[in-house]
Amino acid sequence: MSRSSPAGWNCSESDTVIGILSRAALRHPEREYLDFAGEKFTYGEVDRLSSSLACGLIALGVKPGDTVVSMLDNNVDAVLSWYAINKAGGISVPLNTALKGEFLRHQISDAGTAIVLAEADYADRIAGLADALPELRTIAYRGELGSALAGSSMAAVRFDSLRNEPAVPLPAPPSPRDLTMLIYTSGTTGPSKGCMISHNYACSLARQAADCSGHSEKDCIWTALPLFHMNATATTVLSSALVGARAAIYPRFSLSRFWREIERTGATFASLLGSMIALIAQAEDTAESKRCYGQLRAVGGQPFPPSMQEAWKKRFGVQHAGTPGYGLTEASLMTSL
Repeated sequence: MSRSSPAGWNCSESDTVIGILSRAALRHPEREYLDFAGEKFTYGEVDRLSSSLACGLIALGVKPGDTVVSMLDNNVDAVLSWYAINKAGGISVPLNTALKGEFLRHQISDAGTAIVLAEADYADRIAGLADALPELRTIAYRGELGSALAGSSMAAVRFDSLRNEPAVPLPAPPSPRDLTMLIYTSGTTGPSKGCMISHNYACSLARQAADCSGHSEKDCIWTALPLFHMNATATTVLSSALVGARAAIYPRFSLSRFWREIERTGATFASLLGSMIALIAQAEDTAESKRCYGQLRAVGGQPFPPSMQEAWKKRFGVQHAGTPGYGLTEASLMTSL
């Protein structure tokens, strides 16, 4: 329900990230929600698995208001971690997986976290910075234990062990004004800064994306964008849950596999960025691209000049191409057509 402020602004309903997931799981628990290169999860499974992980995080010492850093690839655990950290009352801090050295140390230190969830390779990078991260006490790693991590003074636990912790009571649900995430800026104007993303901010961005793109429960939203940015998290993962759609998330962009994945998933919307748009438009036809003519209802991304929009419409049968809006992590969608 919307409400009007004294100044005449129309304010949408306040919401929380885990509130959106909870309602979706109640409405359609058996409906497919996430597809990671063929590994599929229903809304009910994501809700249950994230609650189990939340219990493991609480047993590890996470308390309401704590930050938990993650350095995870595009896999289901990246999504489960976001939901689980919030269910435990914490603040998720997903970091760019390309970070190393001082750039990585700065963001972990600035977040003030005691716990990091990471792929083993990234955990090794962090372990090498242990002496400069006195607050960090535990790394939960996915994969095989790395040499630097094995010799570190920090506690190292397997990520999978967090799923099997005895059930503990979850804290009271967060309020819309509580923080769901810290998303760090790229650092082009100085040291990276943590943008404080409230639950309601993330939910409002997801709602904007769904409204502007016309997403419905019949859609499948495909992306290969990283889950440490707001684009994939809010406008794909959360926006899908808001309307009961499917989200297909690929590990990383592959030109040769793009149309194969679009066909396999039955995607109706693709979220792209930068050179991906031109590379696909300029690539040779394949059997998959021909069979998928008209399947993609819309493609979002920037830059998407008029000539490229026309190319996508004519060659691939896309009805809408481009993102008619402007916004950043810290500014949501400021304008939209």
